[in-house]
Amino acid sequence: MFKDNPDRERWLLVGAYIGIVLPAMIGFGLTGAPILVVFAMPSVVALVLAGISRQRRNMLADFGIRRTSLTSLGAAIAAPAVAILIGVLLLVACGFDRVPQWLLPIGAWHVLSGIRQGMFEELGWRGFLQPQLNILLDARKAVVLTGLAWAIFHFGLILGDGIPGGAPWWLYLPIFTATLISVSVYAGYLRIITGSVWPAVALHASNNIVSSYVEQLLVSHSHPALAELLGDTTGLILWLSLAAWAWPRLRRIDHAAMQGSLR
Repeated sequence: MFKDNPDRERWLLVGAYIGIVLPAMIGFGLTGAPILVVFAMPSVVALVLAGISRQRRNMLADFGIRRTSLTSLGAAIAAPAVAILIGVLLLVACGFDRVPQWLLPIGAWHVLSGIRQGMFEELGWRGFLQPQLNILLDARKAVVLTGLAWAIFHFGLILGDGIPGGAPWWLYLPIFTATLISVSVYAGYLRIITGSVWPAVALHASNNIVSSYVEQLLVSHSHPALAELLGDTTGLILWLSLAAWAWPRLRRIDHAAMQGSLR
């Protein structure tokens, strides 16, 4: 049945992935039930679904597990680091935070943890979900829908742990969602043009490493809710700029693919 209708299988794979990962992670975030972690691991769920699909012979290539250029890795690593640095400088300049005289050391375990988290998520989001949606829809819709699912994936943790800084959820969640969709446009573009998932992994790891380091580094929060919203809005503006740069290039990719299919 699926042999004659591969698109139907892809939709079933997409539906199964979203139907397993999102409810499990939201449930874990809200309840803390350890068993749900097993079903909330994007990379594991994606690998299992790919393994039972008819496309499993090309699994490594489909997931983008291939070499990529140092330029693409550098662009991926620099984007979140610069966005966070600008946000930190703005908060310090506005007097919400200050940087201690001596910077904290960063350990190997901290870096490895960020890399692990990048692989844990990106093999699922940019390695599995985005390519499936790209075939079924187009590049622009694929990166936006992947980003939306990626944002919803975090809602349970955010609401369960409490909104950072005590910011109102009705302000924080829209900013957070728009940010992750914008990140997904940029990371998704790198995924397509390189054919590799490693730039997305590098971007995710860089963001987690730098952001968690900054959270430990900054001291003397004043007006934490306002500081959180200001920093997040600054990041959103920067990611929107990168998304705006990538968006027309994704359109050209769609146009080129359409022209190729008509030949």
